[in-house]
Amino acid sequence: MDSKHDTFYTIDKEGNIIGKITDSEIRPIITEYEHIREVLVARDIASKNITTVIENDDLDYVMKLFENKNSDEFPVINPDNGKIIGIVRREDVIAAYNRESFKYNVVEGFARELKSISTNKLTRVMDGYSIVEKKPPKNFIGKRISDIKLRNNFGLEILMIKRNNSPYNEDESDSGNFILPNPQYIIGKDDVLILFGADEKIALTENWEADR
Repeated sequence: MDSKHDTFYTIDKEGNIIGKITDSEIRPIITEYEHIREVLVARDIASKNITTVIENDDLDYVMKLFENKNSDEFPVINPDNGKIIGIVRREDVIAAYNRESFKYNVVEGFARELKSISTNKLTRVMDGYSIVEKKPPKNFIGKRISDIKLRNNFGLEILMIKRNNSPYNEDESDSGNFILPNPQYIIGKDDVLILFGADEKIALTENWEADR
């Protein structure tokens, strides 16, 4: 069976993870496979030495765990019921780090430009990629950033948010108070999204104005 995973997990009837099977468990029985395949079940060879993470563990902790355990993937469990809800792989964490690092480098390098961008006007960052200010469409307002899945649905990243009505904005002449939002940030009706992405992806947001 083809799979991008090199570890398989066994669960009980309630869906709780109880073991794992890797090539370390399979290798010793390869030569005897034809004789024992009718009587051997996954539980018989599964290792009980399982390292798990929960969905709220930060990436730094998970990356250190990869190094300490010399593993390339861990099951992610629901801390409330112990059921497995997914798999996190080393390459996924590295990719996430790279995305965030690139995003913050762009923000730092173009901080001054961000304050001068006018709504809907593109500022070219590199060939084929730009930064743009966009007011959120009506269906974004009141939702967490993680809920709108901007990267999946539009191929765009939120670099910053400009809060025009922020009570912390003491300089009335400033065009807004810029913040770096986390995934739990709830988008407000007066917020302006600072977006980064490919020009063709940004072009797809032109109909957002009609949705306001």
